[in-house]
Amino acid sequence: MSTPSKAKSEVQAKTTTPVAGSQLRAISPADFTNVRINRSMLRQVILSYQANQRRGLASTKTRGLVRGGGRKPWRQKGTGRARTGSIRNPIWRGGGTIFGPSSRRNHSQAIPGRLKQQALAAALYIQAKANKLKILRMEAPITKAKDVAKLYPQVLILRKVLLVVPDASLRAGFSNFPNICSVLASRINALDVMAAHNIIFVNDAYDKVKGRI
Repeated sequence: MSTPSKAKSEVQAKTTTPVAGSQLRAISPADFTNVRINRSMLRQVILSYQANQRRGLASTKTRGLVRGGGRKPWRQKGTGRARTGSIRNPIWRGGGTIFGPSSRRNHSQAIPGRLKQQALAAALYIQAKANKLKILRMEAPITKAKDVAKLYPQVLILRKVLLVVPDASLRAGFSNFPNICSVLASRINALDVMAAHNIIFVNDAYDKVKGRI
């Protein structure tokens, strides 16, 4: 008959068994032999992606939005003072703002599809030369964070990891780590690649991304 402590240790051993059948390998820059680096184009595409993410939060009030000022402060003639129609005139203290920033401004910029492909290919090549691209092979999805911690401790200590997955089912086990951000292979762009310090492709995500460029 087993003791309570022995039974407890057996249960812990069963619940902490890591998922087997996975491997991690680096991607060589030789995979991008036909890629031409145009840094000015890459910079412009990245700036456009950043502009598309921008939220217009700055807002000012014009003379029509400032509270008060509906009555003419004095008559037009005969006072010896300069004529004016409102105390919220922009030249007055406490008046409205002329041509100030507005939250209604649209900062988005259109990016041609061909430039998106070229920028993504250039970004992947640059990161491959820096030895920052890797492929992770998994036989089964990992749904628990503790299994990820046991299988890939070297991944968890990396800085700003971008996990590229072929479908959303492979994101669950990595979602609770602050240094890991996941993205679908169909949605990755040049900004995602250049902003990450390490890019890891899961299973056939790399082939899907290569098919886009």
